[in-house]
Amino acid sequence: REVAWVVFDEAHYLRDRQRGVVWEESILLLPESVTQVFLSATISNTTAFAEWVAASKRRACTVITTNVRPTPLYHYMFPHASRGLYLLQREDDVFREDTFDRAMAEMRQFAQQANNASNKPVKKHKSDEMRLA
Repeated sequence: REVAWVVFDEAHYLRDRQRGVVWEESILLLPESVTQVFLSATISNTTAFAEWVAASKRRACTVITTNVRPTPLYHYMFPHASRGLYLLQREDDVFREDTFDRAMAEMRQFAQQANNASNKPVKKHKSDEMRLA
């Protein structure tokens, strides 16, 4: 029933002004017997962080780094009321400006249609005309 491991995913949230305190307290308040794993693709000062964890938990902390991304990162855009997803960038870091332009054109078209619909006079029901007469 005891917890043996805790995995902190997105550990760079320690830098976050609002959430960082909660992360820090969670790390410090866990019993020393609990093994902690910290995952982050963007954490800075890993050595200083590892030294802080090791000192506060009184045990070794190993930093493992890699430049290889095991899961490719794709950037998509899903415009409101769109016909689907628009792939903007793959792991090759090439921004697809033509795809972005198509997505933006679809958003502008939707906004224009919504604007036109809101400017149309509202049709009254025949019974409303009879009541006015």
